[in-house]
Amino acid sequence: MAATQEAIDGFFPAVAKYLKHTPDGDDDDAALKQNLEGVLGRIEQHLSEKSGPFLVGDGAEFTLADASLAPKLFHMQVGLQKFKDNAIN
Repeated sequence: MAATQEAIDGFFPAVAKYLKHTPDGDDDDAALKQNLEGVLGRIEQHLSEKSGPFLVGDGAEFTLADASLAPKLFHMQVGLQKFKDNAIN
């Protein structure tokens, strides 16, 4: 569980800071985007080490960590579409 917590730590603050920042395209915006991409990379790396699609253990079972992360990912997706012109793929 500690590895999962480390992987997702700071995700939502990174999303919120990036989505709320204006103006788009300045140096601060680029740094916030890079920070969010780094956090997403940590999550992706963590998931690549699992045999299943979920965050904890071998990834075979849906857990509270997955239930917590899923709506945050949805908020990120909607926010990126609405406010940042899908700036992160």
